[in-house]
Amino acid sequence: MPTCSFLAVQTFEQKEILDKVYQVDFVVVCVGRFSQVPNIPEFPPNKGPEAFEGKVIHSMDYSNMDSKTAADFVRGKHVAVVGFQKSGMDIAMECSAVNGVERPCTVVIRTPHWNLPDYFPWGFPLECIHPQIPQVAIIGFSESIANLYTSEIRCRWLAELLDGKFKLPSIKVMEKDIEEWNKYKKRYSHRNYNRISSIAALHVWHNDQLCKDMGWNPKRKKGLWAELFEPYGPMDYAGPI
Repeated sequence: MPTCSFLAVQTFEQKEILDKVYQVDFVVVCVGRFSQVPNIPEFPPNKGPEAFEGKVIHSMDYSNMDSKTAADFVRGKHVAVVGFQKSGMDIAMECSAVNGVERPCTVVIRTPHWNLPDYFPWGFPLECIHPQIPQVAIIGFSESIANLYTSEIRCRWLAELLDGKFKLPSIKVMEKDIEEWNKYKKRYSHRNYNRISSIAALHVWHNDQLCKDMGWNPKRKKGLWAELFEPYGPMDYAGPI
């Protein structure tokens, strides 16, 4: 694995932009998907939210309300939700529960599709390290059924990798694996809908691969009955068995 790379960091301190360069062996990026910074697009002058006569808020502003405040906010209003992911679906459901069929909620999306996970890994192994940039790891970006413990087990996997317990596959093998994920994505999601990274439908399989890399037994349950019928959760990956 390549070492001694150079990392350039730009910071803002007291209204001054400072550029710093660090010499490092490895970089782990942990910005995540939920950084508490709303992603708001830029609009041409006078063609953004100010052109709308109603109220425009970000989903983060809505989620910061308590249940009663949120219900009062949407009650009796015609609400349009822009977006078709988790937050959008949750808000649309809550609006429908408050207003019923009298004032149905409208969901606005770019491309009509069934709301199933699509698969576009940033890189492999396991949506964490890009084949061409093996000294950089991304933790917390890809979605799954349970984001927190998915990130935790990836951190453990990354720690084992950096500790020399196993090695990455060759670039050729990793790129071939990305091709397989892309084929799966195109088969089960809209061919033009490539904007998200998710392992939700393959969550247990994904964790099995992490366990195998680390030398752990991927069968985490005690007994065949539990392995076949009990759901997997965070405690099943608390440590090696």
